[in-house]
Amino acid sequence: MKWVDFVPATDTLFRKEMMLEAEKALGVKMNLETVNGNDLQPRVTAGIQSGAGPDLIMAFNNQTYLYANSVVDMTDLAEEVGKREAASSPTPVRSAATARCSCPCRGR
Repeated sequence: MKWVDFVPATDTLFRKEMMLEAEKALGVKMNLETVNGNDLQPRVTAGIQSGAGPDLIMAFNNQTYLYANSVVDMTDLAEEVGKREAASSPTPVRSAATARCSCPCRGR
């Protein structure tokens, strides 16, 4: 689940190109649900409480810290990807250490 981008072309690129490439590379079918930014936090909260939320959430600000007991910390993976991508990026890549990437943990 992710918020609807302010630039509609970004969501189109994500759905029609990036997701298709990821599905092919990973061999899995993905279902992307987008919600308005103001609706993201209540939807994530409801998903965690019900145990039926999305497998991955795109969060911003401090929201993942709000759910620290209900998500799996993926900072190590984010750090690895950030370092790998920084070498090939013409623009600075934000340190993954400042982002806490998480996915809801089922069964907790």
